[in-house]
Amino acid sequence: MSMMHVIKGLQNAGPNLTPESMIKGMEQIKNWEPEGVGAPVTYGPNRHHGVNASRMGQAKNGKDTILAPFTIFKAHF
Repeated sequence: MSMMHVIKGLQNAGPNLTPESMIKGMEQIKNWEPEGVGAPVTYGPNRHHGVNASRMGQAKNGKDTILAPFTIFKAHF
């Protein structure tokens, strides 16, 4: 899933990639849900950690089941 974040950041950065454009590309990601498989992700100038949510699920007999919705945790840094 982290690679999906990088791809989105690269797309946002545009064709002239620099370290600065990549950072800005990542910081443009706001409340993004990568293909519906993860919790909403937000990056910003003071928020480079991305995900701060989790949910409970179960895999049984080859089938995934969501047991609880995402819980969003307050970022501590």
